[in-house]
Amino acid sequence: MAQQPYNLANIRNLLIQGFGDRELRRLCYYSSDFRPVCDGLAQGTGLDIIVDDLIEYAEKHVLMEKLLLLVQERNPERYGLHGPYILKDPTLALQKQAPAIPSAASLTPEQQYEVALHWEEGGCRGSLRGFDLHQVDLRGVDLPGANLCVADLSEAWLQLAILADADLRLANLGGAQLTKANLSGANLSGADLSGADLTGADLSDADLSEANLIVCTLAGADLSGANLLGANLIRANLIATALDDVPLMDGKWLLVWSILNESEVDRDLSEADLSGAYLSGAELGGEDLSGADLYFADLSRADLELADLSEANLALAALTGACLSMANLSRANLTGANLSEADLSDADLTDANLSWASLRGTVVDNNTQIDVKWLLVWSILNEGKASRDLRGADLSGVDLGGAYLRGADLRGADLSEADLSEADLSWADLRGVNLHEADLSAANLGRANLFRANMLQADLTGAIVDGANLFAADLRAASLNGASLTGAILKGANLFAADLSEAKLEGVNLFGANLFGTDLSEASLNGANLAGAILKQAIVTPEQLAQALSLAGTTLPDGTKHA
Repeated sequence: MAQQPYNLANIRNLLIQGFGDRELRRLCYYSSDFRPVCDGLAQGTGLDIIVDDLIEYAEKHVLMEKLLLLVQERNPERYGLHGPYILKDPTLALQKQAPAIPSAASLTPEQQYEVALHWEEGGCRGSLRGFDLHQVDLRGVDLPGANLCVADLSEAWLQLAILADADLRLANLGGAQLTKANLSGANLSGADLSGADLTGADLSDADLSEANLIVCTLAGADLSGANLLGANLIRANLIATALDDVPLMDGKWLLVWSILNESEVDRDLSEADLSGAYLSGAELGGEDLSGADLYFADLSRADLELADLSEANLALAALTGACLSMANLSRANLTGANLSEADLSDADLTDANLSWASLRGTVVDNNTQIDVKWLLVWSILNEGKASRDLRGADLSGVDLGGAYLRGADLRGADLSEADLSEADLSWADLRGVNLHEADLSAANLGRANLFRANMLQADLTGAIVDGANLFAADLRAASLNGASLTGAILKGANLFAADLSEAKLEGVNLFGANLFGTDLSEASLNGANLAGAILKQAIVTPEQLAQALSLAGTTLPDGTKHA
């Protein structure tokens, strides 16, 4: 039996105006026909979504007449205000009614794309809720007022698209290209716009409450009348963004906007919360930022000349190319900060914490006040020379990624937790060095002397360790996945629970080594000397062991000893 041609717009208005979300939940709950709708609702689901779900369910199960009778019984007064609910001329209805759009679940992604692309053609303006439009090209598409609630538009091309008044609640727009798109009046509450490009977009009167705008570009966008309360604007670009005189924006982000766009305004920034702020290129010369929280802030190319940043928290901040000449950074926390190409001439960094900070290409002069440890790190990175004498040096927790340390004498040095990824340590003397939890991924340790080195939990993923001396080295729980150790000496080394999967161990000397619980899956053991080694509970196949040069006295994975 064919359904009556119902006026869905009027029915929707009736439900929206006649009931609250709790009332509508109860109506569904106590009706056996509509109980499944209630069961499928998440806690906190808003009225609009409940109404859409209910209408969709009634249509699908031919229950629209029962729904109208139920509503009339519960709220007869309101029922009389929003009719008619049935279009009287079926022929006219067929001419005027938009072709029905199947639900997202019944269409392939390719079909969903075609539906969205031709949404307005022939009056086809049905729901696109939940559609998968990931990475599709919808540049210049007309989707005004479209229901795209919870749709996936991540990394979609939507430049110049018309999405005015669209319902994009909880939609995924992460990484989407929305340059100069029209989103005026759109509902984007709770939407994910992380990494999206909204340069020059029209977001006037849009609802962006609780939206995720991390690393989003809003440069030149119109946000007049928009609601940004509760929105996450970490590292969002607000340069030249238009706001109302009294914008609906959390105070922290309003301050960030002011710094970027109102350079003449006097403000006290001492102890200010600017964590995660996008302040790239900001004019902050001479400002008092003492004690300010600038954790993970983007201050690349910012002018901070003569600024007071004493005791400021700049951990993980991006300061690439920033001008910090004559700035006060004493006692500042610069842990993990990127200071590459920054100007630190005449700056005061007394007692500053520069653990894991990047100092490559940083400008330092004779007037820069910096602790000896960090000056040494700067020298290693920027004044590359072979065979350095670094015996007993404290290089713990430093960033020496890609450093040139070929042939360096590092005997007894402390490199615990240091970043030495991609560093050249070939032929280096590392006897007795402390490399506990150091990052040596992709480093070159070829022919290095690591006799009795402490490499507990070190990361040597993909490292070159060919021909190195690791006699009696402590490599417990170390990661050597994919590392090349061809011809290396690991005699008496402790490799308890280490990861040697996919490692090249051709011709390696593991005589008497402790390989208890070690992962050797897919490792090459051709010509390896495993005599006297402990392989109990190690992950290794008989076929791999058959490649070894010697297994004399080896404790095998099952605990038995090889003859």
